[in-house]
Order: sequence, then C-alpha cells, then structure tokens
Amino acid sequence: MMRKRSNVPYRLFLIISLVILLIASGCKQVDRLVINGETAHLMENRVNEQLWDSEHMLMGNTSSNMRNGGYVLSDGQHIRFITHMEFADTSLVHYLQELPLSQIGSLTARNEMIAEMNGILLGTYRHHILYVDATSSLIYGFDTQNYHQSILFEQPVDKAFLLENELFATTPESGALWKIQLDVDLSNAIETVPTLLYESAGILMDIAHGIAYTTQADTFTTLDMIDITTAQLRGSLVGGYYRNIQISGSWLYYLEDNRLMRQPLSGETPVAASVREIDEFVVWGSYLAFTEPEGGLFISLLDGSQIAQVSSDMASSIQLMDNRLYYRNGYDEDAIYSIDLEEGVRSALLGPTMTDGGIHFTIMGDDEERIFIERYAKLIGEIAHERSTNERYGGELSLPILFAEVSKDGEIIQLHRLKGAEFTPDEVGTLAIISSEDTLLGRYTDGGLAYRRDTVITLFHPERNKPYSSWIVQGRPPSEIKSGEGDRYGIPVSWHQKALDLIELIGSRM
Repeated sequence: MMRKRSNVPYRLFLIISLVILLIASGCKQVDRLVINGETAHLMENRVNEQLWDSEHMLMGNTSSNMRNGGYVLSDGQHIRFITHMEFADTSLVHYLQELPLSQIGSLTARNEMIAEMNGILLGTYRHHILYVDATSSLIYGFDTQNYHQSILFEQPVDKAFLLENELFATTPESGALWKIQLDVDLSNAIETVPTLLYESAGILMDIAHGIAYTTQADTFTTLDMIDITTAQLRGSLVGGYYRNIQISGSWLYYLEDNRLMRQPLSGETPVAASVREIDEFVVWGSYLAFTEPEGGLFISLLDGSQIAQVSSDMASSIQLMDNRLYYRNGYDEDAIYSIDLEEGVRSALLGPTMTDGGIHFTIMGDDEERIFIERYAKLIGEIAHERSTNERYGGELSLPILFAEVSKDGEIIQLHRLKGAEFTPDEVGTLAIISSEDTLLGRYTDGGLAYRRDTVITLFHPERNKPYSSWIVQGRPPSEIKSGEGDRYGIPVSWHQKALDLIELIGSRM
C-alpha cells in the first residue's frame, strides 16, 4: 500500500518562498521609487495647502504682525501706520498717519498727523481703528470720521485679537479670557458687551478655527486650546516653546531661540520650518518672511522652501499684509520701508530711499585723497560745470569709478569710491563729477521763487574733458506753503542708488 505524502513541508516551503518573494519585490519597489520634480512639487503643494490660513482675511491684524510691533494696517488702497516725530529736547510724539499705497516712496507725500497714538493696531471695525495703548494697555477705538477716541474695555490687556465683530483678550492680573462683542449705535459710536469666557486662561497667543490658544507666562511650554463658542478646554499642545507663535492653517509656527519650528495642531512632533537661523518671522497668505540675526530680509513658501532674499537691509519689526512687507531699516535710522512682493519694488515709506544694505560708498581718507587730488584736481576744476544731454550708455567707459563731489564754484568737496573697491589713480576707468543745480518750479504767493535742488552725475573718461553723459537725481520739492525764508528750496536726494546703477551698467558692458 502506497503511503500518502504529508503536505506540511510543502506548505511550509510555499509560505517561506512567498515571504522571500514579497520581501524581494518590496525591496525592488523601494529601490525603484524616485521622487522627481513633479512629485516633489505635488508634495510641496500639499504641505503648503495645509499651512494656508483660510481665515486670514477675517482677522484683524495677525499674531506675528502684532508680535513685531503691529504698527501698520492696510485696507488694500491705503495704509495707516504709527510713526513718531522727535523734537530738539529728544522728546518723542507718536502719531497715526494715513498714506495711499500709490504714494509709498513719494518725495512729495505730506507727513500729516491724524491723531496722537502709540500702541499695537488690532484692526478696523466699520470706520473705527482698534488698538492697544502702549502706556495704559487699554483697548481703544479711534473714530476716523470725527477723530474721537474711546475706551472699549475697562481692564488692561496683555494680548488682544479682532475676529470680524468680536474682540478676544486676556488680562494680565487674572489671566482671564474675555470676549467683547462689538456693535455701533445710532450715532455710529462703538458699543461693547464684554463676556468672561474662561478664568485663569493665561496669555492669549492666537485665535484660529474657533479656538483661543493660551499659555502660561511662567513656562510657555503648554498651549491650551479653549473653544470660544462653548468656553470649554478642548485640549493642550506640548513639545514646544510657545512664546512667539502664529497659527496658519492646520499648523502652528513658533520661534525657539533662532530656530523656526512648526507643529501640527493635532499634536504631533514639531519639525523645522526653515533651514535658516531666524531673528523675526511673519506669516501672511502664501508667504513666510523672516530676518536673519546677521541681517537681511527673506521670503519663502509657507513650508520654508524656495527661499529668496528680498533685501540686504538691517531689518526689524517686520509686518506682512496685502502682499507688502514693511520693516524698520536700521541703516536709515529705523525709518519705515516697504517692499512690494508682486512688483519687487523697495522704497522708504516717506522721503528718500537709502540704497539696499546701507551706504555702499566711503569717503576717502586724507592720505588716500591727497594722491588722487594731485592727479585729478586740475582736470576736475576744468570739467566741474560741464554737462551732457546724453543719458544713454554705449559701453566705452570702464571700472573702477572715482566719484568727485564738487561745490558750485568747482572746488572739490569730497572724493568717494565704492566700499571694497580700492584702486590707484592710474587704475581709474571713469571719472564721475557730482554737482548740484537748482530747478525752478514756480512762485509762491509772496513773490518768492520755489526751487528743487537736483543732483547731477556727469561721466568722463579720466583722460578727456568732454562729458560722456549726465544723469539727474531729482531732489524733493519744497513745501507747498512757505513759512520761512529757507523753505523755498527743496531737499537733495541721495545719489548713491544712481551711482550703484551706473557701476552695474558700466560693469555689464565691459
């Protein structure tokens, strides 16, 4: 009788074979997986979609704007901003000013005070500007129609946010979270109805998706989530240092030392949000903007990719809204500057714009200047008043350029050169004469004439006395209303940017 063969070894062999086959095929599949540019772009877009804040147009000012000073508001046509005026006794007056977006960088825009104001701008409600006063920490409403200011909440606050027609704030003494309902009466004055939402909430850090995010000032290591509708605690986030935060989409940004981190609001482990060291950051729309500790201003996508430097300025107090970046320029005595991220235009908010990255030119020292004067003083005296009607360049000159600033009588005032561009008199490729001329604009009602003081840069070959081309830097016109004898002349504008443009132009044709 024939014995029947057992199926156990066969089945065991089959199982082992299948396992080996699956492992081999799995390894083969992993080895062949390639994330090409298109796949990476899709993955990048998915992360950026998660980071997109769908509520940013419903909020007043953003958390990151207010953390960095909160001194600008925009309605898409105008900006309102807090600036200051310094007097001879070193006292400061802070005030609110309005400026059309089209007038940013204008040399003729009026510097007019709307109201004395200093604090953090929360946003606008109807025709009222809401802000937290810097001295009292009280929330005020400023009526832009009748210029009346009123207190909207009787207790000092440490943080406040505007969400449509409601204010949310926490008080420093008790840490209580409040909701302040806004409305207007028949006279268009603001009416408020405050409601206590949650006792001992801590400090309000941000509002998003119906949740108030609060933290305790002694640790900043836990971020509590309070439902602003039910006034109930929904949970907490841990794992980060939540002193400087911004909610964006389904993620949380926070700054820890000089590292920008982001963490899912669902509570997973934080990840790095940028490969750069960061001093300040701000988020709005599809942009993440930041400064580095050693200077410079940068933008990237929300996930930290595609980093681009937009300025070399020593920037601080950065604000981002309506595709415009605002900041205080440390190279220009902390004047407010603006960069249009769509047009790529950088300019001072008011008045002359300093060259990007500060002053790029240096005045020659006495010993260095002496050898250049010995070589070029006679030629400069002969050509100081020469002008050319030509503003085109054909490529006949070369670098480096010696810049000679002269007086009206043709005497040398100062010699300048580009920083780092050291050269001898024999190496000069272009001689640039910097002079001034007064352009007549009109006549005041008292009969006095109004002039604009322009700067003229005229280029010469260092061995010829015939002007090659002249370039005019128009000055700032004088005030429309003359109140003193000196008012009839405007203020010259820096020639540095035009000089940089000429250096780039000549260098590109060499």
